[in-house]
Amino acid sequence: MPNYVANRSQTHHSSPPSTNVSNKASSPEKALFTPPFSPPPTHWRALIAVDPEHLPNEVFVPLINRLPVELLSAIFTRCMDDQRNELIRAGLRLRNTPLLLTRVCSFWRQVAMDLPALWQQLALRPCQGRAHHYRIARLFIERSKDQGIHIHYNEDFRRGDRPVERCPCAIDLILQNIGRIKTLELREIRRFAAVRLARVHPGAAASMCRFSLVMREENLPFNVAQTLSRLYCSPNLRRLWWDCTAFPKDTPWSQMVTLHLTQCIVDCESLFRIVASAPYLQELVMHLEEIPASSQHPALRHHTLTSLSVAGIGPQDNLLRLLHLPNLRHLSLRPLLDDAPEQGGWPFSNPSALYKFIGRLTAGLESIVLQSSGILDDFALLHVIRLPQMSGLRKLHVVSEVKIAGDTLFMELQPGHIGRTVPLLPHLEILRLECCATSDGVISRMLTTRYKQAYPLRLVSLGYPDHHRIPHPLDENVFDYLKKVGMSVDWEVCISD
Repeated sequence: MPNYVANRSQTHHSSPPSTNVSNKASSPEKALFTPPFSPPPTHWRALIAVDPEHLPNEVFVPLINRLPVELLSAIFTRCMDDQRNELIRAGLRLRNTPLLLTRVCSFWRQVAMDLPALWQQLALRPCQGRAHHYRIARLFIERSKDQGIHIHYNEDFRRGDRPVERCPCAIDLILQNIGRIKTLELREIRRFAAVRLARVHPGAAASMCRFSLVMREENLPFNVAQTLSRLYCSPNLRRLWWDCTAFPKDTPWSQMVTLHLTQCIVDCESLFRIVASAPYLQELVMHLEEIPASSQHPALRHHTLTSLSVAGIGPQDNLLRLLHLPNLRHLSLRPLLDDAPEQGGWPFSNPSALYKFIGRLTAGLESIVLQSSGILDDFALLHVIRLPQMSGLRKLHVVSEVKIAGDTLFMELQPGHIGRTVPLLPHLEILRLECCATSDGVISRMLTTRYKQAYPLRLVSLGYPDHHRIPHPLDENVFDYLKKVGMSVDWEVCISD
């Protein structure tokens, strides 16, 4: 196919484009300066010819090949959204998206090969004697043009692969390019791999922006896990996922934007030290011990934290009392132990702790996930959703050992009920509630009214206690109708007794 790069930015061609025009402004190399995963400027619409067009030599140029190089590059990078968001999808196969793009035509090949954003994602596994995909990996690294690479490495053999205790290929590749790596995700790595990775020279992983370690306890000894700190102690580190029983050593808390600490149970002192020393922290996920009532910590205010998820042991009244998070948008509280609901007191001993915590918010919540041991009943839940800070809520997910949703709650969610023009939670999109005990027709009237009045609620999952299993023919008929028009509605017995 002729090379039409030179005049790619023109809407109409009066003569066949030259193949020797050195116009850097319109060459595929300009794609190097296109920010990946960003929408193209609207003015590019004026550059796209709409009507089919033939060149004087009768060579037809497809419409997509008359797009500006920048716009075609933007389309290519959007093809990588899934792999960028989930690196495990970036497997090194011959049918990998970047490789497929290079096989369409010579022009696409030229654009794709000069676009580093296409070649930065790599998902590696032990080669087990078949190292062809490492040749593909080196090709990707070369074409990333030192713009940084994002690597996922998994040694989890539960998928059926035969174990290879000492496969150096992937680790060699990681160590050889450690200075280029911006994201490193390690899954179920074994002692041999961990020891080699922990031997990197201090400061070698200077480009590391995101580090993730997910382990089973038996795979990685405590002391070996801690020696991996050289991989994430980078001046550029902003996001840390740590799913390991060993607490992460020498973590630069002051740089953190996203922090996930699971498996290692955080104590009261560590929690307040981390939050107080992380002024840019926006997302915090952790496993937490119970904060004792005798704690003398002063209240801690954090203005940038927008998402908090706690899996804890024992009541968290003092956590809710001491943490002041005015800009919090997402809250999740669930027990760490499976038998926590039976022990009682989760997530708090007194629901007023939750009322006051939410009442201090300035921005208001967008999502809340609660698993209660029985302290949160239908009266307490109704009190929560009536708070002004819940008016913008989009997701409500509550699991309880006692009834949390009766007729009153669903009536107050129904537009027009008792003169209420705007119902509670008008922006609600996802509703998951266990356990519900209602009269037939109450739920279906709420859902039907919201659907007809174009409220955004589209995903509903409701459970009823097995002892409350009574016929609901009206509700069930309406649920069938709502499913046909696109709403997802589940109505079944609660998993919990």
